[in-house]
Amino acid sequence: MKTIFVKSLILGVWTLYALSVQAQVSVPSIPPSGVCSGGNGALGTSTTINNGETYWYTGNGNLGNISINNGGTLVVCGDLTINSGNLNGGIILIEPGGSLSFGNSISSTNAQIVNRGTLNLDRNAGFAVNAGPLFVAPGASLNTNGRLSLNTLTSFGDNAQINIDGPLVVNGGGLAVGDNAQLDIDGNFTLNTNVDVGESSLINVTGSLTLNGGNFNLGNSTELNVDGPVTTINSNIFLDDFVSMNLLGDFVFNGGTFELNDFSNLTVQGNSTVNDEFTYAGNPGNGAFVNLQGSSTFNAPASFSQWVNVCSPNPLTPSDLGNATPGCVTPLPIELVSFEAEHNGADFEFEWETASELNNAYYFIEVSKDLVHWERVAQLNGGGTLPYGSTYAHTVFATRYMPYARLIQQDFDGKQEIFAPVSVSKSAQGSASLWKVNGAKLQIMPQGQRLHIAQYNLEGKLLQSWDLETSQTLELPSGFSLWQLCDQSGACSFEKVYLAP
Repeated sequence: MKTIFVKSLILGVWTLYALSVQAQVSVPSIPPSGVCSGGNGALGTSTTINNGETYWYTGNGNLGNISINNGGTLVVCGDLTINSGNLNGGIILIEPGGSLSFGNSISSTNAQIVNRGTLNLDRNAGFAVNAGPLFVAPGASLNTNGRLSLNTLTSFGDNAQINIDGPLVVNGGGLAVGDNAQLDIDGNFTLNTNVDVGESSLINVTGSLTLNGGNFNLGNSTELNVDGPVTTINSNIFLDDFVSMNLLGDFVFNGGTFELNDFSNLTVQGNSTVNDEFTYAGNPGNGAFVNLQGSSTFNAPASFSQWVNVCSPNPLTPSDLGNATPGCVTPLPIELVSFEAEHNGADFEFEWETASELNNAYYFIEVSKDLVHWERVAQLNGGGTLPYGSTYAHTVFATRYMPYARLIQQDFDGKQEIFAPVSVSKSAQGSASLWKVNGAKLQIMPQGQRLHIAQYNLEGKLLQSWDLETSQTLELPSGFSLWQLCDQSGACSFEKVYLAP
């Protein structure tokens, strides 16, 4: 099986230096990689790293009584667990392939940590990152067990994997999350400072979400899922284009700015209390979606700006809506531009294009001989949420020809959309010069070779077949039929032909 999967580029690039205009997380340069050789030698038990000193570790083990002071550097290239000691300052560099864990006697750090490998903060009582910034480099991972408090500048790079097995509290310095990152929080998520999330990232929170201060900016096509009992917003939140914010519990918006942009989507399954106005900052021709599935209470007049579509089980008065539009119109998972299927030799070749995608998890391709019984031949990952769409191509080895194909899209909650089937064309090299359709006539031109011709109905049933060695024009009833043509080399073409009346 050959597979080609092409995604269109998403406009706009999130970097550590050029963040959204709403959030104000300023991330300085990340220290360069370290070297696990030279310096002051290998790290051992009861080592104190002072100003100007560099130690490194390449083994696999546990060390105790480790102290790092301001100006000191520890480079980790192996698998290291620090069971005891004091992280007073300095820099800890976890290099690619390396991992660092802290034992139960270490509950906080004032050191600057740059993680390019794996950082494990495995402490049930919780862990606090205080004075030194914490950087999780692109593609690296951070895992915790227990409460994590971030009291300093923190940066999670592109494609980073962050697993917080407990509550996460961001108190100061700001949190910057890169593109395509995934942040899973198994507990409450509390924000008391600026948080900026890049494009196409995924944040899952099993507890409640509370915004108490600063700006919370979700970049283009990012998805935020909160499964806890309540989401409370007491500050500013900005949803960029195609952001999906899904709240399983209740929603309370007390004040600050709640800004929606092009095709952003807020869905609340619990009850909603709105005490301040929503605003829309996108293109007036696009709009945004607010889907309130539980009971809704509006304590602020003109709660929504124009170009917002509001769905609520409660009757909404003009003072509730402001300039928004009532109605339960929700965005489709994908906007399909085209889907084409071709049988070429021993392969099925499929191509399709989307204009946009929302929470798109998978594509399935199925083929059929009768439009009743379908056989699944492929499953591909979807593009998630993409405001600018994608182009896909997929090839499957074909054991037999099927005249019909269809595309099925499935989103992340398991809901599917089945698109209308298409006829599968079939072609072989050189076949275009062997036949052509002229009005109500089918002209077959062997050109000095023996051709095998077969006609099928649209259900794939063979109607007739014969061999030809001379040119012939067939006058047939009008309408659609399927024709197979095989030349003397064995190359076959299959084409759906329409003969005009």
